[in-house]
Amino acid sequence: MTDPLTPLAATIVRVFIPPNMVIGIVGNSLNIAVLTRTKLYNHACSRYFLAQSIDNLLFTIIVLTFRFLAFGYSNDPTTICLYCCKSIQYVIGVIIVVSPQLVILASVDRFCASSFDVGRRKFSNITVARWAIIIVVIAFTLLYFSTFILMDLQIGVTVTCSIRVTTLYSRMYPIIQALLVGVIPPILMSIFGFMTIYNTKQVRVLPDSTSSFRRTEGQLIRMLLLQVSSHFILCAPFATIYIMGFLPVQVFSLSAYYFIYTIAALPYYLTYTTIFALYILSGSIYRNETVRFMRKLFRLQCKIEVRPISDDRTN
Repeated sequence: MTDPLTPLAATIVRVFIPPNMVIGIVGNSLNIAVLTRTKLYNHACSRYFLAQSIDNLLFTIIVLTFRFLAFGYSNDPTTICLYCCKSIQYVIGVIIVVSPQLVILASVDRFCASSFDVGRRKFSNITVARWAIIIVVIAFTLLYFSTFILMDLQIGVTVTCSIRVTTLYSRMYPIIQALLVGVIPPILMSIFGFMTIYNTKQVRVLPDSTSSFRRTEGQLIRMLLLQVSSHFILCAPFATIYIMGFLPVQVFSLSAYYFIYTIAALPYYLTYTTIFALYILSGSIYRNETVRFMRKLFRLQCKIEVRPISDDRTN
């Protein structure tokens, strides 16, 4: 008899992921467009947001498409051939882990930017941001290359793509993955977030000469803090379930665990697709720049539509 939880999980995935993909593609594309506007692009924190939006867009297109096929229709391309197993899991691993690391960098940047220490504030600049982003991307691209090497097709009752259990790395990999995605980022985000809040409260006692800083940098701080809070809330259930799957004591049956894992992953996906909405809610500067971008896009579209009509009249 077929377990009723399996088709239920597949149905939920088929219903949830497509609109989430649409929101993610549109939202992250708008993020990229708005964050490259001059008023935001010249801030170091915006560079981290921009890099994160690019990574989130890749997550929406690549990772969610894979999850949709694998969990929604049991059509997992990584079980078809060894190269698909290695390459897809490698790319997905890098994309998933990079985004929270960029939020950590943005948190550190906001802490430095809001600090009273002049030397510490110097670390909040575009050059540092550019190099920090490059180093993080290269570091995790190289770190996860071991996944590409060690991933293999495991043939049993079903064919699965995973690291062979005979290696020590196979036992450590899930723990490393959970730490890098679901444990270390929320902790570091929270620490630097609280320290940034403390710094911004102290800034209020400074003279009016710092009002420009409070208006511009303060907006980015609010955008970041809301994102950190959202990430912690949405990621915590999935990280907990993920870690429980590798405990020596089995808490749930295999089918129940698969169902809970699939459902807990759905709000976690929102951390990659709903950043645009968080920025709109928390930053007036971002809202204003979004409105300006949309007006510019609308005027450009109107010009494109008017030109052929005018050409026809002249002829």
